Amino acid sequence: MSESKYSNVVVSFDLDDTIFLEREFVFSGYGAICEYFSIADLPVMKQLFEEGSENVFYEIEKRNPKTGLSIDTMLSIYRNHQPKISPRPFVIECLRTLKVGGAQLACITDGRSVTQRNKLRALGVEEYFDSILISEETGFDKKSSSNFINIMTQFQNSRYAYVGDNFEKDFVEPRKLGWLTLALYPNPRAIRVQQIAEFADFALPHAYFDSFSAFIPAFENLIFSKI
Repeated sequence: MSESKYSNVVVSFDLDDTIFLEREFVFSGYGAICEYFSIADLPVMKQLFEEGSENVFYEIEKRNPKTGLSIDTMLSIYRNHQPKISPRPFVIECLRTLKVGGAQLACITDGRSVTQRNKLRALGVEEYFDSILISEETGFDKKSSSNFINIMTQFQNSRYAYVGDNFEKDFVEPRKLGWLTLALYPNPRAIRVQQIAEFADFALPHAYFDSFSAFIPAFENLIFSKI
């Protein structure tokens, strides 16, 4: 591959449910809580999660009235623990291919600073990104154009692409700015399972790929045919 194949291209990635399955972080956090309090409720927590419960910590607090366990402590452990998670298959290979081809890479993600940076370190992908923008650190989430404009300011006179999975917020703002957009879809194990038909055209990406083994062909077809 030519080292300049992707020169002047900036590819920004979403993190949760794109680079890795967010449910892995959820279950890792549950495991950290159970280990900290020496309780055996991990199967119960996973079941409550899969059933769509919004009160997992409340239910676990009720089940363990004599342990000193509290929702606040559980939240703190969950948000700050060192997660046991792994990137989706072929993610690392894709990041390497883009870097070798001359692309600049960024991560634009919503969430708490410590939580998101712990995820990036655990996934082993931090080193591939030339810029990392986290909503708590910048003060702007992906429903604002600010972080996308930040990338355009850092890497000027470039072509820009955003890779995500969430039609509610991943593609509207970058599309307004003239970015190309790609979605991991379908994404059946994501926490938020979405259907294209539920969204207006302006919220949808330009192209789709169903696994990272198919990402590079989809990316090249988009970047070289559209620009």
